[in-house]
Amino acid sequence: METTRKLRLKALAGLLLAVVALMIYLGDRVFTPEGDILIEARQSISAAGEEENSGEGGDEKEDFLSENMEEQRNIHNTIIVDIAGAIEKPGVYHLEEGSRLYQLIELAGGLAADADMRYLNRAAVLEDQQKIYIYTEDEAEKEAVKELSSAQGSEGASVNINTADTKALETLSGVGPSTAAKIIAYRQEYGPFKSIEEIKNVSGIGEKTFETIRDRIRVN
Repeated sequence: METTRKLRLKALAGLLLAVVALMIYLGDRVFTPEGDILIEARQSISAAGEEENSGEGGDEKEDFLSENMEEQRNIHNTIIVDIAGAIEKPGVYHLEEGSRLYQLIELAGGLAADADMRYLNRAAVLEDQQKIYIYTEDEAEKEAVKELSSAQGSEGASVNINTADTKALETLSGVGPSTAAKIIAYRQEYGPFKSIEEIKNVSGIGEKTFETIRDRIRVN
C-alpha cells in the first residue's frame, strides 16, 4: 500500500516536471481548455496595429505629396491675361496654358455689341502677362483714319502695325498690297506685335526693309 502511494507520487511529480518543462519551452504560449494554442496573441495584435497605423500614415503622406505636386503643376500651367475695351467684363483672368482668345472672351462675358471683329483673331493662343484691348467699331475706324492721315501727312509719321489697315501699311516704304496683307494675316494668327522687330517674322520683310521702316512703325 505504501509502495503504491510512493509510486503515484513519483508519477505525479514527473508529470508536473514535464508540464513545467513544456511551459518553459513554450514561453508565452498557453493552452486553452480545448487544446488550441494561442500564440503570443497580445504581441501579434499590437504588431498588426502598428503596421496598420504605419500604412495609414504613409497613405496620408503620399496623398499630401500628390496634392502638393498637383498644385505646383497647376501653378506652372496657368497664365494670367488682362482684357479691356469692348468686352462685357473687363479684367484680369487666370486660364490654362495654351488657351485661346475665344475662351478668354467667354470668361469675360462675351464681346460688347459694338465690338469691332474685323481684325480680331479669336483663335489666337494667349500668353502669360498679355494685354488685350478690344476696339469698338468707332474706335477702330478712328484709329485707321488717324494712322492713314498721319502716314500721308508726314514722311516721318509712325504707323501702328497692330491696328493699321492695308492702306496705312502700304504707305511704308517697301510694303505693297501683298506684304500689307501678310502683316495683317500674321497679326490675326499670332496676336498683336509685341515689338517692332517682330515684323521681320512676316514673309517679305527682311532686314533691309525693316531698317527702312523701323523709324516709322510702332506697336502702341
